[in-house]
Amino acid sequence: MSTPLPTIDLSTINGTYTLPIPAAYTINNTAWIDLLNQSPYNLPFQAGDLQITVPAWDHYPIQIAVKSDYGNYWQPTSAVQFPPKITPALLGSPGASLSTLLIVTLYGLGETPASTQPRSLNYQNYVPNTITTVGAGTVVSSLVNDGNLAGTSIVEATVSGDASSAITLTNDANMVLGNANHSGSLTVVGNATLADTIKFLNQNATAIQQLNSADFIFESGVEVGRIANNGDITAGAGLGNFIGNGLKLKYGQRLIGLSWFGPYLSVTSPANFNHNLGAIPTIVLTQSTGGVTTTRTTNINYATMTSTQFSADSNVAGFEFYGIALLFG
Repeated sequence: MSTPLPTIDLSTINGTYTLPIPAAYTINNTAWIDLLNQSPYNLPFQAGDLQITVPAWDHYPIQIAVKSDYGNYWQPTSAVQFPPKITPALLGSPGASLSTLLIVTLYGLGETPASTQPRSLNYQNYVPNTITTVGAGTVVSSLVNDGNLAGTSIVEATVSGDASSAITLTNDANMVLGNANHSGSLTVVGNATLADTIKFLNQNATAIQQLNSADFIFESGVEVGRIANNGDITAGAGLGNFIGNGLKLKYGQRLIGLSWFGPYLSVTSPANFNHNLGAIPTIVLTQSTGGVTTTRTTNINYATMTSTQFSADSNVAGFEFYGIALLFG
């Protein structure tokens, strides 16, 4: 199988550059070195006595070893020596959107590039062209898009028969995976860092989807929240923060407000007490403290309830009581 080397930016090279050939490739088991010169640089190529000048804007395969006519073995062409070297020579002054990339692919014995003949690249005004791949088996080795307005499409793919794209990627970092016919899927092996706001929506962008397999952790220097894979939601110190539509348990109504108050001293005539909720409670519950020598009751007047206070009176004056105020929605 062919092996591509890391893409080389020729604009960063001064003088002679040694191609980073992996140790597994030697003059005895390398059949071809394929140079895709997407740049305005002429490239004098030297590998021992093998010397070739690769023109600017040219796709140039160089044969390193050939199969012998007298047996099933391969031998280097000419007096080849590794590692090969290039000495980029710039032609003119490149523009702002000009590609300066060199893509090198190695082929082992018995492997052959798609074309074994040098051929010029068709670039208009030295501006990288749109690359359109139709059908299976087409591969793009490198893709660079610099100097364009935000929102410029970099990658787009549509499944045969679909009315809309299944994959889109723009140069301002917006990516969409999936459409109405094909659900998007992204798999990250190992740790992943996601910044800013994260939303989990269905195909209609309306419903939150399920998180599976692992805990979902929120950090701001330290852990500040966690959605566990068993359904538990916690904040940094194990305290739950449920904001917005409130807490919805498996049964019953949604709890959207909860506060506690007290201790207050009971009175036998209606009086106002703060419930600390900030909204009109659905229900107020009270509990007296201390030893109970007589029956103690507290009456709550819901008709006069406000967002800050409730009115109450008791059958016995002077005992302490605490309470909670709850709001359901």
